[in-house]
Amino acid sequence: MHSSFKVWVSILLLIIVVALAITAYSLGYLTPSIVVNVVVGKKPVNAYVQVFAVLPPGHNESLIEVWSGTASNGVVRVPISVLSKIASEWVAKGYGSEGVGIEVVVTYVNGSTVYYDMMFTTYEPGTLLSTISNPMLSMARLNYMTVSLNLTNTYQLAKALTKPQVPTPPAPPGCWLGQYNI
Repeated sequence: MHSSFKVWVSILLLIIVVALAITAYSLGYLTPSIVVNVVVGKKPVNAYVQVFAVLPPGHNESLIEVWSGTASNGVVRVPISVLSKIASEWVAKGYGSEGVGIEVVVTYVNGSTVYYDMMFTTYEPGTLLSTISNPMLSMARLNYMTVSLNLTNTYQLAKALTKPQVPTPPAPPGCWLGQYNI
């Protein structure tokens, strides 16, 4: 009876570990990511986050949206794999060790107030691709980059929303991304 108890405990622990691993993977905790922290004042908010990448020469556009989603309790993890195709193009053009730009745009609506901000930062395409292709580097660089934004820019809507809401593109009036009728 004692040995069967140990077997059941071992099985239960294995199930718990597998469940935690599946949860961690689905939340992006086991994938190298750009971690975006979003607060209004000191309070984490469930803001709408967009990530744009600068394209290499030869494209008709200078920026392209590579990822969008909603922060959970003020944090979102953007897998760096969303940049792999563009990073490969930069490396092919000879810019693998140069700082290449990404732009993070964040919008949050609470009542009649729209909070928004943006940040421009850079990554090295060669390093990003090495991180993606090497499992040891991937594990060492799970938090590939951290971007923290305190949303201080505001716009007042004519009509208040009944509950906090994250906008969907295009952005609310007053934001540089477009117009949005509420």
